Amino acid sequence: MNIGVVPVKLTNPTSDLDIRFTCSFLISKTAYQQNLDLRKSLEKALKKVGKAHYRFAREVNTFMVAHGWISTEAASSVNVQDNLEAELRKIHEKYVKKVAKSVRASVLQDTEVSESRKALERAHKFHRSHYQSRVRQQIAGIEKVVIQNLKEVISSTRLFLWEDFSTGACRLVTWNNIFSDVYEGLQPGEFGGLTDGLTLLVFSQRFIRLLQPLIANLLGIIQSFELTIENIAIDLSGPSLSEPHREAIAECIRVLLGKLLGIRETFRSSSRQVWRFTALAKEMEDRDSAIQKKVLQQMTDEFLDVEAIAQIGNSIGQLNSLISDLIPKIRYLVELVERREITGSFSVSAEHRHLTFIGDCYSELEKLRFWTDLWEDIPYFTLMPGGIAFEAKKPSGISKYGAFTKELLGLFGLRKEVPVDTSIPEDVVLKGTDLFKTYRLANSTIYALRGVSLAVNRGEFVAITGPSGSGKTTLLNILSGLDNADRGSVFIDRMDISKMGDNELTELRRDKLGFIFQYYNLLPVLTSNENVALPAQLGGDHPKGKALQVRVDELMKDVQLEQFGKQIPIKLSGGQMQRVTIARSMTNKPDILFADEPTGDLDSVTGAEIMKLISRFHAEGSSVVLVTHDHEIAMCAERIIELRDGQIVKDVKPA
Repeated sequence: MNIGVVPVKLTNPTSDLDIRFTCSFLISKTAYQQNLDLRKSLEKALKKVGKAHYRFAREVNTFMVAHGWISTEAASSVNVQDNLEAELRKIHEKYVKKVAKSVRASVLQDTEVSESRKALERAHKFHRSHYQSRVRQQIAGIEKVVIQNLKEVISSTRLFLWEDFSTGACRLVTWNNIFSDVYEGLQPGEFGGLTDGLTLLVFSQRFIRLLQPLIANLLGIIQSFELTIENIAIDLSGPSLSEPHREAIAECIRVLLGKLLGIRETFRSSSRQVWRFTALAKEMEDRDSAIQKKVLQQMTDEFLDVEAIAQIGNSIGQLNSLISDLIPKIRYLVELVERREITGSFSVSAEHRHLTFIGDCYSELEKLRFWTDLWEDIPYFTLMPGGIAFEAKKPSGISKYGAFTKELLGLFGLRKEVPVDTSIPEDVVLKGTDLFKTYRLANSTIYALRGVSLAVNRGEFVAITGPSGSGKTTLLNILSGLDNADRGSVFIDRMDISKMGDNELTELRRDKLGFIFQYYNLLPVLTSNENVALPAQLGGDHPKGKALQVRVDELMKDVQLEQFGKQIPIKLSGGQMQRVTIARSMTNKPDILFADEPTGDLDSVTGAEIMKLISRFHAEGSSVVLVTHDHEIAMCAERIIELRDGQIVKDVKPA
């Protein structure tokens, strides 16, 4: 992906508005009402203190960005600038307190924390009450660390930028004023388009510094765990355990086992977050080269601790290895207690020591889980040309009036001419440009595509690969017109499909596109022959009657299912249903064949046969765009595009 900066040298709204002011703050994505209040307060402050025009504030991934134009006269005084910055800091500090209160409540009300606390207290209740108070201290320690870290990182992740278009001066203020000087040679518009990246850079310093002790503390306690497990067995002595006591101990150990099993997903999230900052360094380097300045490199060196990032990555690898070794031993210990093969009882001091250790380990696991979950959106933060801080509020493409016009024309059977981009070479059958797609969930945002651009030539076989959640299926659906991008364009035969109405898109998919789905999508009430014939029967200039039957027979023979033509799908195996799907996809001789994990639900032998069929139809002239997570399947293609976190990270031809 080309992430070189595109200068955001906006045309001034009026001649006397020469100064652009931008500020950005870190926010918590789950604090919906607090974020709404923050946005309104920022806009109000810009109007009142800065007398800003054309102001707006909006959420940009994990940050809140406020922006406005200020007249030269109003902002010429440093006092005006300082007053505005002070007012915005005050607003943000109030926001931090509200968010901390909200997060504190979520920690205390968390189901996992509540159930684990009860299990630990039940295990302690056979001893003096002050032992149970230790559990409460451990739970309170989770809340304390999470809230302290939250306040620190949100309070320190803020950025103020002044760009004076009349004098060419830029003033950048971060949380500790490191970069508050005016930089010679840095033009307004060059820095403004980097607000998103600069804010993420400031955040990275605090985040890494606070993540380090969480990882280190957990590593230390896990490293000593193997000896503790041995001591648990050694310290079992004395009279027999009562049944309630036995179950309480077993439940306590099961709690820890569950935490250790679940922490692997937390490790994966932490690794993604750390990887995001590694990628950030490269992105900022590329942007620095584009504007031919060394300012960004200087800031990157100041804020981004490469050694700390590497250390965290190594520690996470160590933790994964240690926990993999420990889990079978903990399972075995639970089984011993549950099967009553251990007939003794802990001594009071030994039991308290071991249960305290388990509680401390549990506490460290939960601190890391909460801290990682708070910033789950960070790995998907988008740095795009020009900076998304200035992205239009509405996605590019058709406005609501354009969509209404298309619908109205469709009702009367009329058509609006679809624009053709003649700059696209004729041998390019499919092209996607700067494709973005975002899904907003209850507590998070999924940035499925983050500026994907690609082109497929006529007759080319392209495989799209990547891990689960990388955006493969989303990209396929957008390229084929089954879904719409939030931003960007898709061209098929040089036609912009975003300008097409529903009827036109339906006809395009019927006449030029073929689809193979992982779960077949055959109509259950139709026979195999009827399913294959369906695309041609839906209309268009395609064979009908006897000519269609000949076409269906040929296709069923090609997929070696001629004897199953009268069978309904339920009577076919998975491999046979997929073959019917392939035959159906080729009924109208499509220009492009889209295949979404066509072998994902099949065994390796059947999958290989399916790929032979797809390769065969490709050899007859159809372009193929295939999505798969299987490397061996991808090697059947002429070109492999690898996605990661919604971006293309590799585009190669297999050797």
